[in-house]
Amino acid sequence: MFNVRDLLESNAYETAADLKAAGALKEPTVTVRHTFDDGTYANFLVVDNPKTRLGPADWPNLSAVIVQGSTWQFKGWPYTGGETEIFSKLIGFYMRFSDEIPNQK
Repeated sequence: MFNVRDLLESNAYETAADLKAAGALKEPTVTVRHTFDDGTYANFLVVDNPKTRLGPADWPNLSAVIVQGSTWQFKGWPYTGGETEIFSKLIGFYMRFSDEIPNQK
């Protein structure tokens, strides 16, 4: 959450440790703007720990999830079919450094 806005809006990466050292605060939610090629845009709300921040009416509006590859991330989510159901309804993004071995989950 420290670097999500710069990463998603500007394709710029700075480590969370560097941002913390510079005094950045971790926000529980961040609004990210995506501008399309035709100049139109859409705002997306990035939420840290959605199971504590989203109400029942919010879950159907979820469009994507950024994952670490660990199944514990989805504990308490309102999808009885687990990861299979989650990724049939949402786009999943798994990011890693090129020198890291991908999580097999």
